[in-house]
Amino acid sequence: MQGLVTFIMRGRSQAALVAALFAVLSLLFPLAGMLSSATVALATLRQGPGEGLVVGLFAGLASGIFIFAALGSPLPALGFALALWLPVWVLAVVLRNSHSPALTAQAAGLAEENSRLKAEKEKLAAAVFGGQNQIDSLRSEYETFKQEASDLVGMKAKTDALSAELEQKKQQVFRDVFIDRLTNPSALFEEEVMNNTNA
Repeated sequence: MQGLVTFIMRGRSQAALVAALFAVLSLLFPLAGMLSSATVALATLRQGPGEGLVVGLFAGLASGIFIFAALGSPLPALGFALALWLPVWVLAVVLRNSHSPALTAQAAGLAEENSRLKAEKEKLAAAVFGGQNQIDSLRSEYETFKQEASDLVGMKAKTDALSAELEQKKQQVFRDVFIDRLTNPSALFEEEVMNNTNA
């Protein structure tokens, strides 16, 4: 490890090469990303924020070329710069200027809490969006149910009207037949005779 640190401290090109190499290796071995970040932090602590930023930029360029050759896209190098090197570079600047590990740890904790809150905010926004979709779906189902209920109420009104009309016709037929037979008993007798002769 001492030999690696000595090599990193020789100059910015060596530091950028080590940072880029370990960043590319972190695609296969995730722990290599910590060594890449440590390289940028070491350059920042020993030679200042400007030099650490230059090492990070050169490492980003070098890892972008490596990744473009391997994967056909340099975009993962941007991920290295934002996810691996930028947070560590900021913490190294805080430590270099304050000489206080406690303050640096607090800054790291605040950054972590900020990241967690952003993630919670995104989850909450997704839940609200999902809830809004569920509300819209329920509203649509309610409108469909309301329309079907309205159709059923209309059908019940028609059924009640037909039922009332049928009852009136039934009473009318009953009156016509019963009253006709009561007022004309001879017609009843003639009908009985006709039924008996046909049988």
